[in-house]
Amino acid sequence: MPRKVETIATDPKNADPSIAMVDREIGHRKFKVTQYHVITGLAVMARVTNLVMPLLGKLSPYLEKDGEGGLRLKSTEPADLAVPLATIFSSVGDDKLVGLVRDLLRQTQVFIYAPDGTVSLRPLDTDAAINRTFGGDLKTILAVCAFSIQVNFADFFRGTGEAKGATPETPSHSS
Repeated sequence: MPRKVETIATDPKNADPSIAMVDREIGHRKFKVTQYHVITGLAVMARVTNLVMPLLGKLSPYLEKDGEGGLRLKSTEPADLAVPLATIFSSVGDDKLVGLVRDLLRQTQVFIYAPDGTVSLRPLDTDAAINRTFGGDLKTILAVCAFSIQVNFADFFRGTGEAKGATPETPSHSS
């Protein structure tokens, strides 16, 4: 049974000032992640850590420090990714992975640029919206999930309390 995850208003006039709203270009699109409120964030963080922490141990031979206090794959060449990807997908059930992706994208929106110059935001809160936005682009969907983790849990994973572009004290309310 899917868990209900709280939706946070993205209108800066109505948003909680302690909630970060961060924009970033990933791939050929621009995305906005709105930080979860604390109770919802704790539930999603538990799912992230239950999935990610055991994988980090298995993936440690393929990881290196990124110079910013985080980790990255030693190589992103397709031939070098076979073993790490097999490790990830053999260790994680598809239902857990898809559920986590849905949770991470629920507070994410994609900027839509119309031919007339207007800009709107499309929430990624349904499977149809996710499929329409990413198509078959797995690299970008994973990068956007990593961005969501960074915005929502930077203080937990890095201990700094900062998400690139915003902190809980000084959120970015860009549109």
